[in-house]
Amino acid sequence: MAGVETRIWVRAYASDISLFLRDYVLAMMKLSNLRVLTGSTGQVRLHCSKVV
Repeated sequence: MAGVETRIWVRAYASDISLFLRDYVLAMMKLSNLRVLTGSTGQVRLHCSKVV
């Protein structure tokens, strides 16, 4: 919670579970619309911070 904006969101979600659940659902819906890269177009990373 070092950043002001992060602190605001943490407190808002902690005080209102329905707000958190609504935003979580919306985020999951957005993610489900992304096309997963498979085969030679995809990439599996053993270390997420490193591109091999």
